[in-house]
Parts: sequence; structure tokens; C-alpha cells
Amino acid sequence: LPAEAISNVQVISGGATASWTNATGGIMSSTIKQGSNQFQAGYSLYYTPPTSKLLNPRSRDTYNAIGNYYSYASANNHTDQSTEYFWASGPLLRDRIFYYVLLGDELPSTQRSYGQTQQAVSGTHNRNALVNLTWNITDDQSFNLLAHRDWNKTYTNYYTLQENYNPRSVGDWYAWNGTENASRFLIGNYHWRINDALSLRLMGGYLGSIVSSPSSAYENAEYPYVTSVDPVSQTQTNIGRNNAYEIYSPSDYWRRGYKGDLTWQAGDHKLVFGGEFYKHSLASTTESVPAGWYTYYDQPNVVLPNGSVSPATGKYVSQYVNIEGGSFQTQNTGLYVEDYWQISDRLMLYGALRRDRYTYKDGTGSDFMRLSMTSPRLGFSWDVNGDSTLKVGGSAGKYTIPLPSSFSFGVAEPRTTYTSYYTYTGVDPLTQAPTGLSQIGEPFVSYSGVPSATSIAASDIKAPYQYETSLYVQKQLTPQWSGQLEGGWAELKRVIEDTCYGTGVAAYAQSVGYPGYTQADSSCWLVNPGEDFTLVRDYDGNGQLESLRIPAAALGLPKPEHKYYHLTATLSHASTPEEPYFLNVSYTWARSYGNTNGLIDEERRNGGWIGQTVAFNYPGIMEGSTGDLAGDIRHSLTVSGTYDFRNGLSLGGVFSAHTGAPTSCLGTYPVTSDPAYDSGAASHYCNNLLTHQGGDQRLPFFWELDLSAAYRWHIGSANALSLQLNVQNVTNHKGVVNLEQRYDTGQIDASGEPIVNVNYHAVNFQAPRSTSLVLRYQFQ
Repeated sequence: LPAEAISNVQVISGGATASWTNATGGIMSSTIKQGSNQFQAGYSLYYTPPTSKLLNPRSRDTYNAIGNYYSYASANNHTDQSTEYFWASGPLLRDRIFYYVLLGDELPSTQRSYGQTQQAVSGTHNRNALVNLTWNITDDQSFNLLAHRDWNKTYTNYYTLQENYNPRSVGDWYAWNGTENASRFLIGNYHWRINDALSLRLMGGYLGSIVSSPSSAYENAEYPYVTSVDPVSQTQTNIGRNNAYEIYSPSDYWRRGYKGDLTWQAGDHKLVFGGEFYKHSLASTTESVPAGWYTYYDQPNVVLPNGSVSPATGKYVSQYVNIEGGSFQTQNTGLYVEDYWQISDRLMLYGALRRDRYTYKDGTGSDFMRLSMTSPRLGFSWDVNGDSTLKVGGSAGKYTIPLPSSFSFGVAEPRTTYTSYYTYTGVDPLTQAPTGLSQIGEPFVSYSGVPSATSIAASDIKAPYQYETSLYVQKQLTPQWSGQLEGGWAELKRVIEDTCYGTGVAAYAQSVGYPGYTQADSSCWLVNPGEDFTLVRDYDGNGQLESLRIPAAALGLPKPEHKYYHLTATLSHASTPEEPYFLNVSYTWARSYGNTNGLIDEERRNGGWIGQTVAFNYPGIMEGSTGDLAGDIRHSLTVSGTYDFRNGLSLGGVFSAHTGAPTSCLGTYPVTSDPAYDSGAASHYCNNLLTHQGGDQRLPFFWELDLSAAYRWHIGSANALSLQLNVQNVTNHKGVVNLEQRYDTGQIDASGEPIVNVNYHAVNFQAPRSTSLVLRYQFQ
């Protein structure tokens, strides 16, 4: 929803009650602006000036080990950007029905970016509309209805560069693509205070978006997508007539749900009984252009993923083909009961129990995974002195980790993906496609066919979860100053991940009476890593499916480990008429250690499909995986504040700083016969030597200063005008936020030596200084 429509936001950083949908890592609860008996209207303009040396400087180039560009950004620029909002609020029926409406429009703007051989010119146009209706049915009943629509369009034209990395050598138009996103949102909320002891809340809603990706790839579908890899710089360049290697059908996502709870004040106990149901759907298909994606290489005697060796001349070409998609749904159901027990005027205890069930369906509508979890929650709040000057509280609980709605799409979609390798004798001058092809070995198949429910996941897979505890102390130091000390601990206990280690399953099956059973290492299925599981397969080869309980030791995958500790100290000053400034100083010490972050792969900077990363695919990938995780930032400091002058001027700023995150050295598994080798530079073997997670180096100390200035005018008694200047990264500090961790290219030569990645340790910098203006006018 547009930020302009948000009235206030509540942030729950941890210890959420059982009424929330088991979100871990934090919750944001937003309240939308509403109307009243007084008519009000206004206009807001968010303006970003064009690229300039002072206000919005260009990004910085970065280079690799041989002096070539790792990131070429110094020529990128944009025109001025403006987003305006018109809003109004007031009564439809005095004292009973109120409205708040908002219309937003992002005016056309242009962004230009450059690569090695292309200029991209992009234009964006966004529009949105929001209506929020509030109906006070009676003094004890209210109904709120919120509707929002958003139309977002981005189109990009591509032009050739006649000289590499020279923005002054723009040539002919080359291709185009675009993204069109139409989203919709509708939610209703009903509250009824039945009597002094009972109250009811009912809520239902729907959200969805249809995203289409038109492009010239449809017009050039008869041409292959052709690229070439420079053997020295290892840069991949598009040299063909097509600008895209895949064609996307419109994707349609929607989610609808219902939630309700009954609150009963029974003496000292406030009891809450609630339930919720959500249904998600995602439909989309992706296909390679019919001729596929050809890539030229000049690498002699390299071991290819299919086990063959490239020719001694080094001249060969790969052809990549991918076809995937379908329609998939998931369902989430939750029930919860809570007890807020006011033991005394100063002490309250909280106890709750939540029961969740998640159902995931494949492309045929059949269930392939059902996950259930019971989650207890405990908490307390103690007003030590009885006057809120000193409070102590804490919480402990078990939290499931819900998989996103896109999860079914990733694991259950029909998909065919393969790469073939060829020598060639010529090149078509029109399409740049290779001619005179002679295949090298068999195609390397990554995915093949339509997965069945039994092939997608272990039949006894269980829901992922973690434990969380927190404890805090709040102290009112003076009427304006307050402090808080808060500590927390979280430990991951179970995850869901895909594994592809069919060799381990086959070896165990053969050892327990199925001597003829084999299973490929390219077929992946879902498990709880480090736990025993049951897999349904045709072990006897007679066409009959059987269940086999397989011990975790057969795969050799470790149990997931992720422990996070933190201690945060906060000092705050509240603004008053006598002392008109707000100040908040927060320091956090934290520690994050283990072998996984959970559902995403932050270590390899490549999330992929959530719950289906390269982690846990093979035992070799997990060797050396235990250590400091990507989120192990030990020390962080944030200082924010504002000062309000009596003449309407307000100055503010935020200073943030933290120590660097750890990085790893990632390389190719050194044994070509092991399936972990096919994962490329994804293991912790660096130059054929085993390292460990987070053991390479830490990023440098990071800091940033953001400032703002605002002035407010009151024009008579009914009008107000304000102008605000915001500047992020005021000093244009060039801090390092990431670096390339892949030591090699994912290939080794015939002698077993990895081919070193020339981009290893190349850096990415923080965003340069950014300046914007906000103009607001309000009438009432």
C-alpha cells in the first residue's frame, strides 16, 4: 500500500503472540488513514532531481583482478522523477460513515544504463488508487473496508554500442522488453463489543497481481539467444539478434483469507479464541526461445558438467533449454487460544497455544505435503513500582517457519532443463548461431518431466520451526529520558530443503534387499536435513511403489544449525514543548553461527527458490559449512533524532554504523565423480583446499549519515504547507557492502586445477548520495 496512506506503524521485532501468523524475524502492523466529521484534502509531491554531481551523483565503477569492469555504473543516469498524490477525507454520513481516498501518479521518467555492448533506456509509469471506508454501525459496532488498485508499467529499449563501454557510441535500436503489473487489494474488518466482557473481530480479504512481460523475444522467437564468453576476462556478451533467452507468460498470483477471534474478559483472565484460513495461488510458465541459448567458449581440456572434456582447440558451444511452469495452490489454517492473566496490579502472565496446518498442492491439485505444528507461547510483564517507571518483561515460544506461496511452484512444477555441448565448424552470419554441430557426450539434464506427489517430498516430512526467547528491562530515567536493555536468543531446530543425493538412497536400498535399485543425482526431493525420512519409490523395479524408511546417515547431511544471540541497549529522549527534540541511541551486540540461515542461502548471495537452494543438495556441499553466518554483524549503532524550532523549521538525521559481515571462499568441489562437482563454485573448497563458512574475511566497517530539513507554514486557520529536503548518504561515502566470493568459475581443467574467477574479491559499494524533496499541502 502507498506509504502516503499509512497513519502509523507498529513494529514487533520478536516474541509475537499466538494471534499472529507465526511470522519470525519481525512483524509490521500498519494502520490506514481514516476520515472524520471534518472535511480535509491535500496534495503531496515527491520529487527527485536528475542525476547531477551535487545532488544525485552517479554510482561508482568497480574492477576485477585483471582490471576489467566488474560493475560499470559511472555512465548511468536518470531524468527527474516525480510522484504526486491527491487525497481527501470526510463524512459521508455525519458521525457514522467516513471516507479517505487517495490517487497516486508517478509521472513519466527515463533511466539510462550501460553495459559492455548495450545501452538500456527505461521508462516507468505507475498509477494507484485507494479508498478506505469506515462505518460506525452503532456505538459498539464498526466496519472498515479498504480497497486499493495499482497499475505499474516499465518498458526498456536496447541500443547497440559501437565501442565497448562507450556511452557516446550509441548505435541502432536492438530490442525491447517490458513489465506490466496490475495489482488489487480488498480487505474488510468488523469489530463488535458485545458487552463489557465479550468482543468479536472478523476480517476477510483478497490481494493479487497479474504480471506480464512483453518483449521483442516474441517477435524474434525464431532466432536463438547467443552469447560468447571471453576466455581472459570471463565476461559473457550477447552477440546474437535476440535479447532474451526465455519467454514468460503472464503470471497470476492471488491470496484470499479470513480471520476471526472472540475475546472474553473472565475476571482476571482475558481469553482470546481465534482462527484463520488463507489460500494462495500462483500460475506462470516460462519457456526458452525455441532455438535455445547458445554460448561460445574458448577453453581447452575443461571438464564439462556432463563428464566429457572440451576439445584441445578449446572451441565449443553449449545449448541451454528450459521449459517450466504451471498453476499451484497452498492453504494455511491456524487456530489459537490465549490467556492474559492479570495476577496483580503489577504482574501479568501470558500463555497461549497455536495449531497450524499448511497444505501444498502440485500442478494437478493433489496434496504433496501437509505440515502441522503446535506452538506454545509464554510471556510476562511486571510493572515493578506500579507507576510504569520500571518494567521487566519477557517471552518464550516455539515458532513455525511458514513456506511462502511460491514454494509449491518451485518444487512441484513440470520442468525440463538440459544443456548440450557441441563442437562446431561455422557461424551463421545472420543469427550468430553455430553451424556444423557435433555433440560432445550426452546432454546434462538438470530437471526432467512432471513430478509426482511421491517424488516431490519425503512422505513423512515435518514442519520447520525454531525456538525464540527474549527478556527486557525498561526504565524511566527522567520525565523525558528513558532506557531499555533487551536480550534475545533464537535457535533453528528444523528446516525443509531439497536434496538431490540419489546415490545415497540407492546405496542404502541396495544394502537392505533391493540390489537393482538406482537413483540419479539430478532428481531432487524435499527432506528435513539430518533426520530420518520415508521415501516412496519403485525399489523392486516391478512398477509397484513401496515405502522405505531411510536413516539420515545414508545421506550424510548434517542437521541444520543456526543460533542467534543479541543484546540491545537503547536510550531515548521524548520531545516536549520545553525540550523540543527527539533522540534515540541504540547499540546492538549480536552473534549468528551455524551452517544455514534457514530457507534462503545468504552465504552464496543467491537465494534461488526458497527452501530449494544448493545447500544440503549433496554431502560435499555441506563440508566446511559451519561457521559465522552472513548475518553475523557483531556491533551496530544507530543514532536518530529531530529538533523542532518554534518558527516551523525541523532538522533531523540518522547515523548508522556496523562492523563488517563475514564472507566465504566458495569454489568447485574437487572430485569430478562426486555430484557436488556439478553445483559449480558452491562448495567451501577453495583452490582444492577445504575452508569453512565465514572464514575468508570480513567486510570493512560500514557507516552512513542521512539528514533532513523541513519547514512548515500555517496559512490562516485552514491551510498548511510543508517542504522537506531528504539527503541519504550525505557524505557520499564509498562503503563496501558486498564482495564476490566465488574463487573459481565452477569448472576445472583436465589436470584437476580450478579455473580461477577473475572477479574473485571484486567489491560492490553502497548507494551514492541521493537527494529528494517532498512538498505537502493540506486544507481543512
